[in-house]
Amino acid sequence: MSDPELHQECVALKSEAWNELVERYGKLIYSVIHRKLEGLGLGTRRDLSDEVFQTVFEELLDKRRLASLRKPEALRSFLMTLAVSRTVDLARKTRRREDVTETEDVLDQVSSLPEGELEFPRMDPRRGLFCRDIRKIVDEELSMMPVTEELIVRFRWEHEMKMEAIAKFLEVPLHTVGNVVRKTRERLKKAFIEKGISNA
Repeated sequence: MSDPELHQECVALKSEAWNELVERYGKLIYSVIHRKLEGLGLGTRRDLSDEVFQTVFEELLDKRRLASLRKPEALRSFLMTLAVSRTVDLARKTRRREDVTETEDVLDQVSSLPEGELEFPRMDPRRGLFCRDIRKIVDEELSMMPVTEELIVRFRWEHEMKMEAIAKFLEVPLHTVGNVVRKTRERLKKAFIEKGISNA
């Protein structure tokens, strides 16, 4: 089967096609995930490689991501791009979890100090909640977008890639990248207002 034919069969949820997809691209996707984790300083975390690999294929099947692919002949680059994006997502979550654990360890270590010996700066808990609310809204909005558009936005805002590089990597016109970024910004502003967040 050619990639366009394989794509069509997978969209139709043919089990033989899904087996072929894993057989043809499984090793490549796992390799991409592992190399990206190495670049992020997490190359020794085999558990993370396995988790991202599982996430990618679950997303392809459960969310029908393949159905949003407009150029079936670009299946290989689409899968690689999705793998990179989900690897970065998990790496970011892992860092946040580790930061929380590290903070808890530090608090445990100083909890036995005499009162007044160590002072902590006062923090406004509303600021943390505010940031989490914004992130939740952004993630919700992006998850409802076609995968190519979601990747454009993530590459632009989260990975700070230039629009020309995104267009070349995803094989889409440059003006498409600009339009997606602009429309997504407008969409998020509207979502923020609807959620009562006007100064984000």
